[in-house]
Amino acid sequence: MNTGHAPPPNGPGRPDDLDANVLRALENGLGDDFAVVRKLGRGSMATVWLAREKALGRLVAIKVLLPGRAADETARRRFEREARASAALVHPNIVQVYRYGRLPDETPYLVMRFVKGRTMEERLEAEGRLPADVARGVLHEVTSALAAAHAQGIVHRDVKP
Repeated sequence: MNTGHAPPPNGPGRPDDLDANVLRALENGLGDDFAVVRKLGRGSMATVWLAREKALGRLVAIKVLLPGRAADETARRRFEREARASAALVHPNIVQVYRYGRLPDETPYLVMRFVKGRTMEERLEAEGRLPADVARGVLHEVTSALAAAHAQGIVHRDVKP
């Protein structure tokens, strides 16, 4: 189990330098508020980390803009707009945003509710094709969340399994 003191491996036993740098920045920039546990994933814009909020003892997800993107003011502003828009949405199928901030090097991050579970992609890989009634239920939840966002003038531009 990853204790948060070393980045998760990226490839055969090889730590990813980018993840190591982001992890160090997170641990230094968040002070004593959070203990980083492990990386949850990385996309084209950001890395998401699992952390424990020390004061409340709850697990949270911390999304950090990638260093290459953080150097771009337009990307930083877009990330902040995403944080503000997400924080304004209240819906059972939309992850709650708890906090937005910037690390000492101005890299933006947001702290969100951690939702334990698999992605739809992982679920389909494990279970295969879903029965029609289950698939309809999932689609209803997704479209309900998207409709709530759209009602607030927010368009989600990256829906995927």
